[in-house]
Amino acid sequence: MSKEKKERLDGWKEIASYLDRDPRTVMRWERELGLPIHRIESKGKSIVYALTEEIDAWLSSFSQIAPERRRARLLKTRKRFWLFHLAICSLIVILTVLLIYPWQKRKPNPADFDISGSRLIILDDKGRKLWEYDAGRKLISKKEYKKGELNINPSLLITDLEGDGRREVLFIPIYIRENPLLHPLSFPNFLVCFEASGKIRFILKPGREIRYNKYTTSANYNLGPLLVDDLDGDGKKEIILETHNIPLFPSQLLVLTAQGKVIGEFVNAGHIQRPIVVKDLDNDGYKDIIICGINNTFRSNFLAVFDYRSVFGSSPTPADPEHTSPELARGTMKYYIVLPKIDLYPLLATYPSATFDITDEEIVLKGAIYDEADLLPNIASLPTPIFHFDYSLRLTKVELPRKFITAYRELAKKGYLKPLPPDYEKRLAKRVLWWDGDKWVNHPTKTKMWREWE
Repeated sequence: MSKEKKERLDGWKEIASYLDRDPRTVMRWERELGLPIHRIESKGKSIVYALTEEIDAWLSSFSQIAPERRRARLLKTRKRFWLFHLAICSLIVILTVLLIYPWQKRKPNPADFDISGSRLIILDDKGRKLWEYDAGRKLISKKEYKKGELNINPSLLITDLEGDGRREVLFIPIYIRENPLLHPLSFPNFLVCFEASGKIRFILKPGREIRYNKYTTSANYNLGPLLVDDLDGDGKKEIILETHNIPLFPSQLLVLTAQGKVIGEFVNAGHIQRPIVVKDLDNDGYKDIIICGINNTFRSNFLAVFDYRSVFGSSPTPADPEHTSPELARGTMKYYIVLPKIDLYPLLATYPSATFDITDEEIVLKGAIYDEADLLPNIASLPTPIFHFDYSLRLTKVELPRKFITAYRELAKKGYLKPLPPDYEKRLAKRVLWWDGDKWVNHPTKTKMWREWE
């Protein structure tokens, strides 16, 4: 502390110099500890001064207070300071909510929809019209869109993508063809994402030309149904969908952000079919994407599992130049499993369809094949053998549906097939193949990339 004596100290610098502290500390002492400071208002400006006699008396009294009392006094002063500021902040928050919430509440928030001709009409939770979008051609009915939603994966979703309480609309237009000689539906080839207000956020038209060894596929792709899920746990949902080429084989599994940016693309040599399911199969904290469909190399069904963080590349096609593209990298799937080609497939149709159910303990892959050759007059659609896998993608059981056994025996009687072997399920189980990253093997395994990663 300065030895120089002066009755009046003018300004924070002189006061600080007298106390041998910086000005900010002195200001805090005044605010929190009651340091005697005087002010003179002059021309709208405050002049600060202190009297050395009062400063010395304050120092003397303050130094004589017991440490406990001094601490209590300091805490009490600070408590008053923070309570005051807390009250101010609370008042600001309350006023903000009172001013903004009614306005926010009045904002349109989609809850339902209707279809009228070519128009998609978006409604609020009370059934009132918010806005509409004219798709240009007659759409399928609301009932048919709802049927898709209740079935496996929908083509129209009203959901909060960004976790802000405002619901976006994801819409894949499906048109009704006017020419009765063609397929009754015009397959969809673009996705529209609308803001809650009706403003278009993005339009996705999938597909691209892909050069294979024997030909180049077109960029004309149809869109499959939608799935949304918060894959990375950031409160924002990602969009997952399947697209497939017309008229050739490749299909895509796409993962988009809520803003429409593609962050994952897997190309399969054959159609990816419904459903697409998201589930953490191995409880590692990272969600998996499970798909199934047709593998053109084997002319049979496949089952694949991806970690959401890595959806890239293409399906394995070793020693199959027709379905191999030099433009596509090796796929990053955790598992890729191909089921055996069943004896009666070539008799009835080219490829079997596939689907799967997922329970708390297993994945059940099943399918159907259509009698395009009209060899079974009483059976239009024939269920195929059912394959059960646990969550580690080990095969646990093979089942033969009763209808499949009946059809097989009928074809055997007609001479198209040999008699059904009594151990047919075991024979099928031995022919299931897992891709290990370099080659096909007949035992359960992850791909090489994921084995090395772990």
